[in-house]
Amino acid sequence: MPPCDDEPPLNDDVSDEESTEEEPLSSSRTSISSNSHPTIQRVLIAQPKGVGNLGLVQLGAKLNWEGDTYQRVVKYAEKIFPVYLKTEMSASGQDQTDKDAFKDAMMQEFDDPLGNYVNLWPLEQIMQRLCKKFSEKTRKQSAKRTMEAVQTAVAGPSAPRRTS
Repeated sequence: MPPCDDEPPLNDDVSDEESTEEEPLSSSRTSISSNSHPTIQRVLIAQPKGVGNLGLVQLGAKLNWEGDTYQRVVKYAEKIFPVYLKTEMSASGQDQTDKDAFKDAMMQEFDDPLGNYVNLWPLEQIMQRLCKKFSEKTRKQSAKRTMEAVQTAVAGPSAPRRTS
């Protein structure tokens, strides 16, 4: 039986670029093509409870990505972090524009698997942990330099001895 003229043909392509609406805060994303034909729905993975308390290693175990994907994502994030974000600041202290630029750079490199998650939550979690890691490292280095400066000042130059 031939297809009915009333029904549009199914479009099997998944395309996020065709969507003209902003992505809702839900666990699925539907693309609507310009000719209003439905496309395959992409189901996104919501953030489970308790993930915010995990460290980088535990987060990787929870995500359970294939092979060394998680390690590659984290390694790349560590590499570009100082380019986009301030190493001495916590995540909440970072400028939103800088955070967005960091996320965009990460998505260019790792759209799969990061694009499979609601609000890119694994990337957000990785970024928060790296902010903490880098800011703690910066604070420790600063404290060490301060301590060395104090020790040098206390020791001071050798004063000539007075003879009476």
